[in-house]
Amino acid sequence: MRVRRVLDVALLVLLAASAILVFRLAPESPLKHLLDPSYIAFMGYAGSALLIVLLRLLRRGARFERVYLGLFLAAMPWVYIANAILVHSQSWLPLEIVGAVVFTGLAVHGVWRSPWSLVGGILLHGVVWDLSHHTRTPFMPDWYTIGCLVADVLLAAYAALRVERWKMGSDSEER
Repeated sequence: MRVRRVLDVALLVLLAASAILVFRLAPESPLKHLLDPSYIAFMGYAGSALLIVLLRLLRRGARFERVYLGLFLAAMPWVYIANAILVHSQSWLPLEIVGAVVFTGLAVHGVWRSPWSLVGGILLHGVVWDLSHHTRTPFMPDWYTIGCLVADVLLAAYAALRVERWKMGSDSEER
């Protein structure tokens, strides 16, 4: 149990740090690109990571974070769809829509049935989806795919540690 607690604290620290450090990957300030889906997603990740850390510090939100991570997983493919539309890469749209259906399905299953579907979906998005787009698409910047990969791996690791708490259905954390 002690190892699990150390991992939990380490992942919370990494989530907090990544919320700030992820912006070092972006070539410019997100404030200069308020309508760019990639920058919006980075800001969304930073806010999400900080929200998770805050809820854990307040010892609240176990039920909420499962639903929130489900919404997060379902939203991930829409960054790719939006970028493909913005740069007129219509040939990629069918694949991106399939991705949206798959990740939304994993998110719904993860929220309502098995939280392991959330863990697997978030990890799958990072190591398969992000990496398959890295250097291969005209619409996804490489800095984004790497940042999203890092964020997804961290969130998947965090979610894996939270599965047992989520299964308990309790909103408050142990003291």
